Amino acid sequence: GVSEDYSAVSLGLGYKADAWSFNSRIETRLAESEDKWNLLSGAIYEPRPGIGLSTGIQLWKTRSRLNNDSTKGDIRLGMALRPSYLRWTLLDRLEYRFDAVDAQESDTQRLVNNLHLNYKAHAKLQVSLQYGAKYVLDNLNDHTYRGFVDLVGGEMRYDLTPRWDVGLHSNLLHAWRANQFDYSCGVSFGHLVMQNVWVSIGYNLAGFEDKDFSRAAYTAQGPFVRLRIKFDQQTIRDMLK
Repeated sequence: GVSEDYSAVSLGLGYKADAWSFNSRIETRLAESEDKWNLLSGAIYEPRPGIGLSTGIQLWKTRSRLNNDSTKGDIRLGMALRPSYLRWTLLDRLEYRFDAVDAQESDTQRLVNNLHLNYKAHAKLQVSLQYGAKYVLDNLNDHTYRGFVDLVGGEMRYDLTPRWDVGLHSNLLHAWRANQFDYSCGVSFGHLVMQNVWVSIGYNLAGFEDKDFSRAAYTAQGPFVRLRIKFDQQTIRDMLK
């Protein structure tokens, strides 16, 4: 691409208390071809141990000299229930996303909810369930398209040793308006590289792609590698060592 001169400014603010924390950042980039403004903000509230609530907003605005302006946004609400005295954990996230491009006279809106439930049957066996649902509204050249899609998925993982495990997983995707079904199923092997760092290698015999439901679990057909890291102060110290 052709390089050009630009000016960029970023301003951030953060605050942390005993039960809640907040952070926000505003960015702007001014250039000859286009101007960009970004807003990223989020907050976390933990009223008691094992319960967490979160909210976040991300906005991107681009103003182009070629009249190709665009606006994107993502508003999120999250909840985590992880009581230490129970064998199950629950994670839920609700998102509203929108994307508008003026030159194409198009805009897309999505309302997506992902619910994850994990149950520890005993010391070596864990069962995970997922239910996702989304409603999509597309406006393109004065035509409106609507659709509802949901996903049901599950995974079982068994610890072969303290550092190795094996898992089986399956997902079913249903587009209600088209009455179309897609599914994904496969197997994976995981290894605990160090405390709070886990790597798995797997293969899906069948699969599909959906960017709203496939972030936490790889659903496309073929081989895959996943890396999971739990970040906290102790994890960073261990990695530096």
